[in-house]
Amino acid sequence: MYHKRIISKFALCLFALILCSCQSPRWWRARLKFVVPAPAKFTAVSLDSQLFSDESIDEINSQIINPVDNKIHLYAAGGETICFKLLIKPAQAGEIDIKFAPLNSVSADKTKPPLSVRWRIYKILSIPIGNYDAFFARLADSSILKPRTFPDPLIEIKPAGRGEFKIQAEDTSPILILAELTVPKKQTSADYSGAVTISSFGKYSSRELILHKFSFDLPESDITIFGLLDAATLWRHYGIGTLRDPNKLILPPDLSQVNQLADIIGSITKIADEHGLEIWLSNVYPRITHNEFDWSGYQALVRTVLENSTRDRKYWLMPIDLAFPSTRHFGQPDSIVYQGIIDKLAREFNKKFISKAAMGKALACLYWPETYPQARDEYDNYVAAAKDIFKTEQPIAIIDPFTSVNFKPFGWDNFKPFDKLEKYIAGYCPLELWLDTDSIVKFHKAGRFVFWRPDSKWGTFPGAKIFYPPYLIRSGGWLCKRYATDGIVLGKINDWPKDKAGIDTYKSSANVLVYPSDWFDTTTVVGSLKLKLLHRSIQDVRYLRKLKEIGEGELADWLSRHLIRYAYTDAFDGSIWSLRNDGICNNPRAWRLAKLIAGYTIEKHSLDKQKVKRKVRTESENISEMLKTLTTQFRQATEGITVELEGVKLKNVLDSSTGKQNTKLTCYMTARNFSDKRMKGSIEFGEKPKSYKAIRDKVSLGNLSWAWPTEGRLELITPAFGFGVFGVNYLPIIFKSDGGVKQYLNCRYCALAASRLDFPIRIDGDFSDWPDMPFAGDFRRICSDGLNARKNPDNARAAVWKTQVKIGYDKQNLYLAFICDQPADALRMKYSNTISVSDGYPWGEDLVGIFIDPDNTGALDPMKVYHIIVKANGTVIAMRGTDEAYRQGASKPWANQISAAVSVYKNAWQAEVRIPFDNLSKTDKSDKWWGMDFIRVSAAIGEISSWSGTSGQFGKPISLGNVFIDR
Repeated sequence: MYHKRIISKFALCLFALILCSCQSPRWWRARLKFVVPAPAKFTAVSLDSQLFSDESIDEINSQIINPVDNKIHLYAAGGETICFKLLIKPAQAGEIDIKFAPLNSVSADKTKPPLSVRWRIYKILSIPIGNYDAFFARLADSSILKPRTFPDPLIEIKPAGRGEFKIQAEDTSPILILAELTVPKKQTSADYSGAVTISSFGKYSSRELILHKFSFDLPESDITIFGLLDAATLWRHYGIGTLRDPNKLILPPDLSQVNQLADIIGSITKIADEHGLEIWLSNVYPRITHNEFDWSGYQALVRTVLENSTRDRKYWLMPIDLAFPSTRHFGQPDSIVYQGIIDKLAREFNKKFISKAAMGKALACLYWPETYPQARDEYDNYVAAAKDIFKTEQPIAIIDPFTSVNFKPFGWDNFKPFDKLEKYIAGYCPLELWLDTDSIVKFHKAGRFVFWRPDSKWGTFPGAKIFYPPYLIRSGGWLCKRYATDGIVLGKINDWPKDKAGIDTYKSSANVLVYPSDWFDTTTVVGSLKLKLLHRSIQDVRYLRKLKEIGEGELADWLSRHLIRYAYTDAFDGSIWSLRNDGICNNPRAWRLAKLIAGYTIEKHSLDKQKVKRKVRTESENISEMLKTLTTQFRQATEGITVELEGVKLKNVLDSSTGKQNTKLTCYMTARNFSDKRMKGSIEFGEKPKSYKAIRDKVSLGNLSWAWPTEGRLELITPAFGFGVFGVNYLPIIFKSDGGVKQYLNCRYCALAASRLDFPIRIDGDFSDWPDMPFAGDFRRICSDGLNARKNPDNARAAVWKTQVKIGYDKQNLYLAFICDQPADALRMKYSNTISVSDGYPWGEDLVGIFIDPDNTGALDPMKVYHIIVKANGTVIAMRGTDEAYRQGASKPWANQISAAVSVYKNAWQAEVRIPFDNLSKTDKSDKWWGMDFIRVSAAIGEISSWSGTSGQFGKPISLGNVFIDR
């Protein structure tokens, strides 16, 4: 036996030598080296920041890692789920182990067992999106935008053991992981210490983790976010069967197909349910045969939803809307036959489902059309349908809020509410009353359910879209708490492509909360980071509810007020659809601080109720000091003064002393106070050019109240064609408060003299007959505004592709020549005479736009502005009214004889436009300054830019630039 072992060892050695000789011809000289790769490095980052893979992720992030001790610090109450991200940088391809050490108490009591938390981790995949700007995410037809990657889909990694997970690194590319832990209830206050260890190839790196466990448990949430699950989209996407109507699923008698759909719905319901969302099935209906309803398929779907819901459901969406029952088969909604079928459907639905007490209250959701003209045309049908629903056994109807809104207070005299509908609606939220919590309370007392239904067309919370920054979607629960609403009704959470061929294109939009399984080669549907952020907002407001339970309601309201300034972006000055996001605090750190302030306040209240012991008293005093620091930091993140330029108007005035023409510049300014105390202050010019003479160089602003815009005007005068009037100019503006706060702003204004032409211009797209003349240029990208947005230098908003505009005129016509730098292969052009319009502005293809206000008064009425669009294919679209007028149906065609021609070159495209003066105004202007702005849409990169450089005031007549026409 001994000799056999010797022979075996010799054979192994010989085999190893032969193997080495195959690797090297000089194996006897080679020295074998065993290299152990470096371990995978990792950093920890907050879920609330650094969402995008093309942004840098700092090694130390103070939001999640304490820079003093270099440890991960987490804070949680009982029953709370918290998460953070790990960015892992592997040294090479191979298996990586992630291990979370047990969380042991750091107290002196060593016998205390480890905290039993539940760890879950997800690999975060990336999908392409068109653009992550908050404004463009609302507008973009993102299938044609320049793609970016967005880390959002979550692939759960199953545990290899208790607190242990294994992931596979394909190469050295960074891997983004979401780590999540759920803290058990009924645990005392304590700090627990653990560690996160990443090991690979025999080496490891580790970072200590401290969990600060509050002594209290979170109460159940009184806020619900409802998500519409489009069953027709699921049916179509997974190829279960055919659909006669692509947007409507009438369930077939084949229960095997229905059960296939039920499995998918069950998976989505389970994911949504654990994140606090209540699923409403939409676009799915029972089969009607000879006026009899077949509920068997619908019942199977109801069963799977209830089986995968862990909490009591509040509501269930009735299968009744303007699409079902069919008016084609049963007549118009006001007919006796149609009313009878509605009544029968409602009675059977209530008897079979609602009376079982497992589904909550029944409601109907009548989706109002997005445009006012369409809503006006279908008004009678909506009134009839609402009336029919109101007569049923459990009448709750949700109708889009603006159907019952009076916009007169906002300056829209022609837009009146639909009074007939109000008495038939049992649950709705009037738009103007979102600003008045007392009115909301009255609606609750009257038995009305108040919901908020955001949408890509509405306000600051754009449905379930991917957007940046993340605090917008995290604000969902806070919005409900701020305005005492029962919940938010989201749009479709699975707005998927109509066919699988469009998946790759459609991923760039990803207007979904839950993704299809086949997109990522998984067997089950996939959740998203957006779901985590929604869940975070619901947990945050549970802290607010706990504050109110202990008598700290004022603090809860104060935190909400600072994070949610008002529901709509600019509701106070009438710009309902402006691009501003001042309505929601745009500092991500503030959202984290709000939770800590609430948590430690509740913790201190618990300590103060205990018997007076020195240790307890000292701990309470320490928390008091900590709260002072946190509150100071919160104020720094949320409070401030905003000063913005609305526009600059130029006007010719006569100097009575010299008899000469001068030019007067009027700067329209607005100041807002986002601090608790009323402020007094002034707006004044900084250093001015010597040629300018001040008429009003300082405006006093008294008693700036919370968030209310206070307007002021500054005026200068200069010789008519003095130095500095023409071109793109900047004047320094300073806001000074009595408390010593200063806000600086560069007042940008544009002025150009149109050139008189000696001969008419041929409109053929060829600029060879244009003389040399000044041009409008230096376009600025239009983007959303905000409290901290003005810290960025103005040149950071420079348009990616340069635009120049020449302006000439003769006795009859105004001529414009646009030169748009852009690679020809990036041109997005549709050969049609129509255009896609979203939020009142054309999108999806390259075009230029012209705003003209011959009076240049800066009037607030957008209907006084002429709006001309020239597509890259030469199509001209002329409207009266800017995009702000679009919502009220006020934008309309106007008689014109405008002509245009377009030429496309290798690195640019250009448009030539002729506008007869008779089309604009027959009144001769005593002053020659016209209000004008020139707009450029670059569809391939998702950019809208303008000559005036306006941002939050885009589309307002007051924001237009100035063009001098001497005719």
